[in-house]
Amino acid sequence: NGVACHETNFEQSIHDSERIHYLAGYIKGFGEAMAEGVNLKGYFAWSLFDNFEWQYGLSKRFGIVYVNYTTLVRTPKDSANWYRRVIYSNGAEVFSNQ
Repeated sequence: NGVACHETNFEQSIHDSERIHYLAGYIKGFGEAMAEGVNLKGYFAWSLFDNFEWQYGLSKRFGIVYVNYTTLVRTPKDSANWYRRVIYSNGAEVFSNQ
């Protein structure tokens, strides 16, 4: 799953707290489901990179890595750094902030 954000400039794209909030909500839900016995084996965020999206074209961004569509330079967003900490902590980054 992922969230399409209308990010109008580089700074807004890099500091994507809306995406972090969205992903944290899903990961908290996974924790609750696992506590109730769901055998969840994995999860990945959609999408790693900003890309062309069939419904929105290039007007909204899905990725946790910003892509400059002119130069193709890639810059990790705040959500990428946050997600790295979530993975490294095996979810403790999310559940310790409840």
